[in-house]
Amino acid sequence: MIKLQLWRNNKRKGIVKYKDGIELLNYLTVIDTINTSIMLYTDETSVNWFNTHKKYNHIRVKHPDMFEQILSDIVIIINPHLLFKVTLENIIANHNENIIIFSKETDDIPEVISKFYNVIENNKTYNVKPNLYKHLIINFKGEDKEKYDKVTNTMNEIMDTFDDFDSIMFSARGNDVQSPAEFRQQYAESKGWSKDMDVSLPMFKDIFDLYNPDAIYERAKLYMELLHIRQDLLSNNSSIVDTIKTIHENNPKAKIIVISKNGKVNDKLVTAIENTNDSEDTIAASLHVDMAKQPLFDTDTNDYVRYKSGNNVGKIKEFGYVSLSKEFSTMFNSGIIKILAITGAISKDIMINKSDILIITSLKTLSYIELKNRLKLFNTDNVLYLVMNDKKIINEFNNINIKSRLNSKETTINNFLIKKV
Repeated sequence: MIKLQLWRNNKRKGIVKYKDGIELLNYLTVIDTINTSIMLYTDETSVNWFNTHKKYNHIRVKHPDMFEQILSDIVIIINPHLLFKVTLENIIANHNENIIIFSKETDDIPEVISKFYNVIENNKTYNVKPNLYKHLIINFKGEDKEKYDKVTNTMNEIMDTFDDFDSIMFSARGNDVQSPAEFRQQYAESKGWSKDMDVSLPMFKDIFDLYNPDAIYERAKLYMELLHIRQDLLSNNSSIVDTIKTIHENNPKAKIIVISKNGKVNDKLVTAIENTNDSEDTIAASLHVDMAKQPLFDTDTNDYVRYKSGNNVGKIKEFGYVSLSKEFSTMFNSGIIKILAITGAISKDIMINKSDILIITSLKTLSYIELKNRLKLFNTDNVLYLVMNDKKIINEFNNINIKSRLNSKETTINNFLIKKV
């Protein structure tokens, strides 16, 4: 399967020639099937064949006339000469990379395919794009660390009194077949509790105190509240702000996009940047759906934008995030704003020509498929994940790293330097 390795080296795109049906099926059996979503387009006869063979259930097979713009890790085209030109154009327009075209050795390759993709050949060397994905492990500090440690320790103590996370969640919220109260009653009884227990005996009193339904509820409720606090600390803490501020100071000419889970840390970042900004110009901006309305300064009139008619004529006009997103995008593209901090929810609406660095502050911000599409949107190669120094979080990141094939390399804050494009 040397051609598959060469395809991976060729930015995961290209044409693979196959000798016969057996060789083709061997390719499909081994092509990146673990934790990978695959969309396959082929001729109608082949579609029917694939749909009857359970062996290929990991592949979503589509009729050639039913193009769908669905995010997939890999797109496969088989026998492109049998597909309509418009179908091929639609597919390749939406999948620049992570696309593999299988064509039989004796078949011609349509021009719409051959002008964009090379045939993968065993005797040809393909340059591997330098790895530009980095991650930086950062530590909690000060009050954030104290609070995080206290919350984590309490959660661990509560977890020790339950079987697993599901038993906590079901106790607090119920499940598909039981209400929270029904689940707690059943769970309490499974632990040996009953309302008629003789609590004069120390052992029974311990069970009664720990596993009566009310006690279970209080612990489960507290755990879910602490979980929310812990998640907020992971995505919104002073270490994230200080790290991004240092990266900006180390790369003062770089245009930086920051994508966070919510707007809290973005607002803190902008405040921290502006408080140390020697210029009167705005060099950082935060954009999220919960942001307060803001006035806009018109450089042509050297004044804030004001109402020109109506009851508010002459008063300063304030704008929400929809209008501000257009204005901030323009200011970022022109280089006035150096740091634009946004959330994953609205990042697809930002119109950016080019960014030098993309910083992702939380694992929950974007799925790895969304990240691939954001890279095209923000036109950047330098991606930095910020990973909090927590065993569970690091394990989660390592799993994402493997699943998404980011091949991210750990860096240090002083080594993350880029050349200005």
